[in-house]
This record gives sequence, C-alpha cells and structure tokens, in this order.
Amino acid sequence: MLVAFAGSLSTQSTPPKGATGKCKDGTYTMAATRKAACSKHGGVDAWLAGTAAAAPAGAPAGASAQCNDGTYSMSQHRKGTCSKHKGVKTWLKEIPA
Repeated sequence: MLVAFAGSLSTQSTPPKGATGKCKDGTYTMAATRKAACSKHGGVDAWLAGTAAAAPAGAPAGASAQCNDGTYSMSQHRKGTCSKHKGVKTWLKEIPA
C-alpha cells in the first residue's frame, strides 16, 4: 500500500504516520514487509519499519510482533512472521529481516 494524499502519492520530505518505507521515486509505502514494497516505484530506497511500537498491555514478554488476528509472534526474523495469522499488524521490537 502506498500513501496517497489528495489523489497523488506522497512525496513529502518527512514520512507520513504509519509509513514503513520510502520508495526510490520519493513516495512512501505502508507495506508490512519490504518484499514487493515499492515494486512499481523503483524499489525501496529506505526501510523505515525498524521503529517498533510499544507492546500493548497483555502482550507476552519477548513478543516481536502482534499479528492481524490478535495473536503474538516470538519470531526472531521478519520473514514469515504471522504468515498464518493474516500478517503483521505491529512490529514490537527490531528483528533482522
């Protein structure tokens, strides 16, 4: 998903809230993973998703991500995290790709 404002893609200098990456053409993406993010925009220039959110109350200790179905992942790598749980909703800590 790319961030759009007033019918055009965002090319502002500071990332919009929720942006996970900056594309090589200056637009921003909200893709959950780097894979295929910005595929129609020259590829990823900078991955911004390294900034993790604070863990919500009730999250198990050591959880790296909250999945879209409400479960938590203890994955130590981004690839495949929450793949059987509708994808990643929120990254809770920085982990390697």
